[in-house]
Amino acid sequence: YPIDVDVVTRGLDISFESIEQRGATVLHLRNHEPVTVHCSVLFNAGAESRRRQAVIAAGDGQTLQFTPRREVVRMRVRVECEPKEERPEE
Repeated sequence: YPIDVDVVTRGLDISFESIEQRGATVLHLRNHEPVTVHCSVLFNAGAESRRRQAVIAAGDGQTLQFTPRREVVRMRVRVECEPKEERPEE
């Protein structure tokens, strides 16, 4: 099935690769920034959707996946990433 990916990075250098593998939609994100980023990913297969979260260190990558229980005609994936806010030490 086709996978449509919409990425909102707010100017961050984030790359992605998406594939369908044994009924699962697999999305690999890579952070090319010098800072840690937080990404929220919404997998939407029509009647079924799931949200996944990832914190990706500078120069690192992470793989997220979703396996729908129903037949998929088209998968829509929305990725939103922003710099992770560091909490000050107390």
